[in-house]
Amino acid sequence: MQELKQLADELRSDVIFSVSRTGGHLGSSLGVVELTVALHYVFNTPKDKILWDVGHQVGLASLVLLLYLGMDVTCSKLDNLV
Repeated sequence: MQELKQLADELRSDVIFSVSRTGGHLGSSLGVVELTVALHYVFNTPKDKILWDVGHQVGLASLVLLLYLGMDVTCSKLDNLV
């Protein structure tokens, strides 16, 4: 569980950094950090599908999935997701 909290803290920091550079939807992204981490922990993504109702919340879910898949996530990729 400590690893999940650490991941949520890192994601939150990355979102704040990215939005401070490019603008975007800070509140909606920050509001779903723990939810996103929990959903990816409980479900078998990408096999299990998660449907988001707001586009800017998808960015954070995409970031978690990229990290899970072991892909390199640079700040420029994050800028496009949040």
